[in-house]
Amino acid sequence: MEFKKYEEHDYSYLDKKSYEYLYNLYQNIDEKIDFVMTAIFDIGTSHAYSEIVGYGKQSLDELKILIDYMHEKEIPLPDISPFEKFSFDENDGYGNKFDARTISKFIV
Repeated sequence: MEFKKYEEHDYSYLDKKSYEYLYNLYQNIDEKIDFVMTAIFDIGTSHAYSEIVGYGKQSLDELKILIDYMHEKEIPLPDISPFEKFSFDENDGYGNKFDARTISKFIV
């Protein structure tokens, strides 16, 4: 986690107890999981303060890094078909609301 102490950042949705739980959890995280989670974050924030032009080269570059790593470490790539029904064209670029449980193996 980016901040070592709860007080170093103004968290709007995370109380101190939850922060400490997550912080301790991340201290022992597997290297592969850490890389994949960081890469997903990097993809998601690659255009956070800019306009996405064309196919979003910066996010595609980040995605290539992730895919190459997953191949190298023999981590299976996810099936993209559940995501193909969602579009950035919906709701002025924000996409329509959906139940994340329909595409996740972890959210219950």
